[in-house]
Amino acid sequence: MKLTAKMIVICIMVISLSAVSLYGYVWEGFEKENLWSVTVMKGNAVNDIKIVKSQQTEGKQSLEVDLGKTGSKYKGFLSREGSMDLSGIKEIQFDIYIEKPLQVSVGLSTGEDWGWYETKAFRLKEGWNKNIKMNLDKKEWKSAATGWELNDQPKNLKDTKKIAIVFMQGREGKVYIDNVRFTGKNIANPAYTMPYEPLDTTKLVDEYSLLEELSVAGWAKEKSPGVKKEGKLYSLQYSKVDNVGKAAYKVQMDMDWTDYSKLVMSIKNDSKQYCCISMGIQSGNGWKWYESPQYLLKPGKSTEVEVLLTASNFKTEDTDWKYVTNLFEKNNIKGIHFLIYGVYGSTSTGNILIESFKLMKGKPFSPQPPEEEEEE
Repeated sequence: MKLTAKMIVICIMVISLSAVSLYGYVWEGFEKENLWSVTVMKGNAVNDIKIVKSQQTEGKQSLEVDLGKTGSKYKGFLSREGSMDLSGIKEIQFDIYIEKPLQVSVGLSTGEDWGWYETKAFRLKEGWNKNIKMNLDKKEWKSAATGWELNDQPKNLKDTKKIAIVFMQGREGKVYIDNVRFTGKNIANPAYTMPYEPLDTTKLVDEYSLLEELSVAGWAKEKSPGVKKEGKLYSLQYSKVDNVGKAAYKVQMDMDWTDYSKLVMSIKNDSKQYCCISMGIQSGNGWKWYESPQYLLKPGKSTEVEVLLTASNFKTEDTDWKYVTNLFEKNNIKGIHFLIYGVYGSTSTGNILIESFKLMKGKPFSPQPPEEEEEE
């Protein structure tokens, strides 16, 4: 039987679609900026995460997870937050390397109520565990609606707010994640669309002197007892903060951050309770408010916080407080705020020490804000 040119083209398309259905595409290979974080929650067994040039199954890098002991009481969570439309995705797959026996699951938060859906726990063997797969179009997930039985399918995927990887029933050690693949509609990964600049300590500019202007934000006096000087370091007090009510301290002055791509800080939670920090930045003549993602601060520990000033993971009133926008008008910064929150389900009182405050010079990147539509 002779094949016409049209039939050949159709056959090629069918084969190509089958290949995509089987293998998907790499959505996250950890080759660019790290937009994942240690999930803000009490008792999180994940100590730290970072991108490294080892233990990879795709590209040249992977995500290294420093994991503490997990069990019935403590689990480890890391997550990627924002606003994603996963309604066109059928499968998620990834590869994971472990040094010691461990179990892992994947969770999604979706919809306005941040509904939580979680897969079964996958038992991993030491070494590489490739092609860990979960189906988004099957009732293989647990949720509150099913009494946490594995008989649900994620809903509101068009409004996915968080992808989380959960670690449980394992000993402390290093874990490596790579080659996160999606099967289905092509979804852009903001980590691959923004300028990529690895942290370069030779380009860091010490701006600790800016903190001499620290003061309590007037609208947060109740939860912000005050600023203290401990030796050469500034201590920010917080009182009865939770995941909504926060302490806030401001540095109000005109600043030009055009040439800066990262804000790098070392912050110690000098108390016995969990808290987290984010940065509020006001820019432009309208003093528009942008807020960064939150970073978990464990009791008695120092944490290096890296705020990506070129990433589209800030939230504003215009984005309905979703982490999906850039920080615009960096050349016209009006003020910065240290925002101290508690974690969900508890209140915290204590203080944090700002051990260092530096800005990294980077490639010029000044995206223009979207034009406002004129009212008719």
